[in-house]
Amino acid sequence: MILARLTAAALALALSLGAAACGDSGSGNGGADTSGTDTTVADTTVADTTVADTTVADTAEGDTTVADTTGDTTQPSCDHSGFTAVAQDAGPAFGFFFYIAQTTLAAPVDTLNFEIIEEQGGATEAGSYPLTGENYKTCGNCVLVYQGCDENLDNCAKTYLAQSGTLVIDDLGDVSGTFAGTLQNAVLAEVTVAEDYTSTLVTGGETWCIDSFAFSADVQ
Repeated sequence: MILARLTAAALALALSLGAAACGDSGSGNGGADTSGTDTTVADTTVADTTVADTTVADTAEGDTTVADTTGDTTQPSCDHSGFTAVAQDAGPAFGFFFYIAQTTLAAPVDTLNFEIIEEQGGATEAGSYPLTGENYKTCGNCVLVYQGCDENLDNCAKTYLAQSGTLVIDDLGDVSGTFAGTLQNAVLAEVTVAEDYTSTLVTGGETWCIDSFAFSADVQ
């Protein structure tokens, strides 16, 4: 069983499905705009194809030497990458502030958890907070992923604890406010957690990388 200060089941106060309506921005007016005039302009603009050819040649060279792309692929081997949430919640509980997001409303489910503990140096206001690989027992801004949890967001198969990255908090809202920000360049490593909350890295364990995850949740 996964040990935590507050189990994911208790943290899940009332996660609601975030229905993101992406379809409206992609299909509504696009069909009408690309009727006849667009193809006529493309046919007559010979210069465009010439510019495109030279641009492609330029970008082809750039693509082979882009440092950012190389950096992404040479991060500590990421067994899992990214995180997509369908529901999220945030609020104070048992002396600390929590945020929890989940990948699905069914089991098995993965969850992304923030535990902000003021008495251990956790955030008290908006700002950028580096994740430095502190032990789960002593971290103030704890970022974890729980993998393969049951329908109650409990009894998870694996636990991952942030070893590096930045937690950017734009709004640390009060009750009825909003908790919002971005998790950036986070690398989480598989750990086990003892009864006293001491975390231990799993030898040969997996890693979970999250380049950018934007969050915004109503504070309950």
